[in-house]
Amino acid sequence: MFSISPLMHELITYAGHLESYSKSDEILEKFTHIKVNLSQIYRVTDRVGESMEEEDRYAGRILPPLSKEDVLY
Repeated sequence: MFSISPLMHELITYAGHLESYSKSDEILEKFTHIKVNLSQIYRVTDRVGESMEEEDRYAGRILPPLSKEDVLY
C-alpha cells in the first residue's frame, strides 16, 4: 500500500489524528528526526480512516439488548 515501514505507518497515523496535518509533520520530525510530507500524512490517515469505516460497516457491532439472564463481563 505505502512504501513505509509498519512502525512509521503507525506513527504517521497516530500523529495525524492528534493534531492538524500542519502540526503532525512537526511532531514526527521532532521525535523521529524524519521529515514527512504533509500529503503523505493525509494519504496514510485517510486510508486508515476508510479501512476503519469498512471494518465498522461489516463488523455487525449493533448488539441486541441484554436480558436479565445474560451475563455482562
